[in-house]
Amino acid sequence: MSLSSNCFDAPQDSTCNLAKLQRLSLDDKILYSTVKIREFYIAMKGQVYVSFSGGKDSTVLLHLVRALYPDVPAVFVDTGLEFPEIREHVKTIENVTWLKPEMSFKRVIEERGYPVIGKEMAHWIDLAQRGQPSGIRQMSMDTRYGGKRYEYLVDAPFKVSRDCCDIMKKRPAKRYHKETGRCPFIGIRADESLLRKEVFGEKGENQFDTAIPKSSPLMIWTDEDVWNYIKRYDLPYASVYDMGYERTGCIFCMFGITQDRGRFLKLKATHPKQWAYCMKDKQEGGLGLRQVLDHMGIPTGCGQTNLIQWEGSDEISSH
Repeated sequence: MSLSSNCFDAPQDSTCNLAKLQRLSLDDKILYSTVKIREFYIAMKGQVYVSFSGGKDSTVLLHLVRALYPDVPAVFVDTGLEFPEIREHVKTIENVTWLKPEMSFKRVIEERGYPVIGKEMAHWIDLAQRGQPSGIRQMSMDTRYGGKRYEYLVDAPFKVSRDCCDIMKKRPAKRYHKETGRCPFIGIRADESLLRKEVFGEKGENQFDTAIPKSSPLMIWTDEDVWNYIKRYDLPYASVYDMGYERTGCIFCMFGITQDRGRFLKLKATHPKQWAYCMKDKQEGGLGLRQVLDHMGIPTGCGQTNLIQWEGSDEISSH
């Protein structure tokens, strides 16, 4: 499929859906994204930056943007929750501004609650835990979007919240925008979640009607496209991907844990120090994730010597 087709103007053209755009060749996707980058850069009069997480997607995005505009700065939010390999990769990139959140993750989980399940569900659990009727009603609904299957978390001996990402990542970025006037390029893809597909369908890559305009030029890219681009241009990337990790978000986050039940078993095998810290009780200076995961029936790796002991075990396969 060529970009000479009507699909170049998606999603405004209703005949061109995301699936068609995702079937474009890598060369066409590079051209497509280049157009989106130029459009946003010109509209913002060059007052832009690349939101750089150190992951593979933002590494590709930074390369694309700087191929057009070499002086565009990158911004990395140093939450303290990144894999050490991610931090080391970020250190190798020029013109990166490091930001710090005002609260530590430990303080966030103590004051707000733990990030579990997903952002939307954590929000409803939080409301229900605080006795809000809307949250209680949502958690009692036995539907696709209801929370009945997670209703047991309402009375859990720990708080649940979706606030972590907002406090640790979004607030520092908003502060940077306020101080500099720069607006972000963000390396997210539509195939990463249903919500992002919906956002793409409604608003496309470049959003100018939000409080802070933003551009997501990689929306139509797939995971395979990202890796093919990295191979084509021989881009350095964080070595944590070579350890079997497909995503490299915050180490201690428990969003998506019910679909990725072995996450902390892998962490124990690859990063035992970080694993021990997050499993240790809060009273002993840790993060107390063991209590949370035990309550949810998710394997923690506590009492086991390595990941191999868990592979194919009844504890994983029976859930």
